[in-house]
Amino acid sequence: MLLWSIEMMAQAQGPRILLCAATALLCGILIGPAAVLSQDARGLESRPSAAAACRVMQAHIADLIDQHRQADDLNDASFEHIIRLFYEAQSACTLERYSEALAIYSAIPIGRVSTRPFR
Repeated sequence: MLLWSIEMMAQAQGPRILLCAATALLCGILIGPAAVLSQDARGLESRPSAAAACRVMQAHIADLIDQHRQADDLNDASFEHIIRLFYEAQSACTLERYSEALAIYSAIPIGRVSTRPFR
């Protein structure tokens, strides 16, 4: 159907339009799949690296620890346990054992403070 349309345009407009139409068709065939592939590649590139995930988790848990420290809502034993796990996860990140580090960060028993202190 598309080739028929190109031929009809060529008869009406001459060989120059045929060349333009063929070029457009070829570009569409070649560029279309490349655009889809580049979208897939961008999707993979947008996923953070394991090292970046470690840095984000470190910052997040550090912020939660600081919030609980200021709120003074954890007993000393719980706070010590959380800090020990935090340092263990940091060490694993430094040693590039990212999956272990992320598992430790995820296992740290800390959440948001129910009432945040004013700064």
